Amino acid sequence: MEKIKLEYIGGQIFWNSLLGNGVAALMAFFAFGGLRLLGKKVDPDMQSRVKGHRRCAHRAPWNRKQLITAAAITLWIVLVLFFKVDVATRHSLWRYSLHVQLRR
Repeated sequence: MEKIKLEYIGGQIFWNSLLGNGVAALMAFFAFGGLRLLGKKVDPDMQSRVKGHRRCAHRAPWNRKQLITAAAITLWIVLVLFFKVDVATRHSLWRYSLHVQLRR
């Protein structure tokens, strides 16, 4: 910011974002029922049926694609947190491995 001679505007951006998001949230609240939904009571029969379904819901084991995705995300997080790899730039892992090889 100092290089381009701009003053600090972080607070202004924060308050403008807060105002914009607040207005959008209020519009969505009223568009989807608003105050009418706050006073509605849930039918006890329906509530007991939903609780029963939640208790007996069966979770399938992860398939191969899900395991590969979870492993890739975990690897990405480990590389960023512990090895400080810049994964946002193109060929960053190649640069990192080259850098490690050159240090040896």
